[in-house]
Amino acid sequence: MFALRAPLCLELGIAFLLTAGVAAALVPRSEPAPVPIMPEPTVDEPALVVDPIEPACTGVKNVVIRGWLTAQDPAFSIQFPGKHFHYSAISNAGYFEVRIPADDFDGDVCALTSELDTFADDQMTVRFRVDLER
Repeated sequence: MFALRAPLCLELGIAFLLTAGVAAALVPRSEPAPVPIMPEPTVDEPALVVDPIEPACTGVKNVVIRGWLTAQDPAFSIQFPGKHFHYSAISNAGYFEVRIPADDFDGDVCALTSELDTFADDQMTVRFRVDLER
């Protein structure tokens, strides 16, 4: 037969409770994520109307190339190809301006930039910029 004494049972009970308490404190607890509070939908709000964004090249009539041409030959000509025609600027040293109708421009009008650009080789130097004329 096995008999336990009351003081020993009390000590074992206290030791068990302390061990269980320490073990429970060491176990990490994960908090559930808070549920976001969504506003109630209302039927009184009007629908949001968004106008389509038109590209900056809408309504372009002409592509205008302006610049300065300096050439070794006194009657130098530079040509800009179109879909149907060629457009020329003739100059030996000076300002030029060429207008190409947008519907005859051989390329994407929307992809053009209006930054100043330079081209040079052994025959000529051209500084130009491209503008869109509406």
